[in-house]
Amino acid sequence: MRNRFVLALTIGMFSTFFAMVPTLSFANGITVGAGVTMTLNNVSLDLHCQDITIKNGGVLNMASGKIRHTGHLYTESGGTFIWGDGGIYFCGASIPGIIMPLLSH
Repeated sequence: MRNRFVLALTIGMFSTFFAMVPTLSFANGITVGAGVTMTLNNVSLDLHCQDITIKNGGVLNMASGKIRHTGHLYTESGGTFIWGDGGIYFCGASIPGIIMPLLSH
């Protein structure tokens, strides 16, 4: 019973922390490595004009997340980008979700 209380308290503390930090910041960009799946659900990331790289065997699933101030999006052969309902806003421009799938073909 005590372990359940500690677990619930820990989850509550982390949930409160992340509710207070609505936008996560990544100063060095994001690299999704081989064998890694990164799924963004209801989160907003700020890359400060740094790049996103999806390596061979890596998966970036936008789901309902947003990435703001993105420099470039690089997808290596064998890397997978799943658009979902999210959005990527590049430095100086943005591409709506309806156009992005057309550009990937």
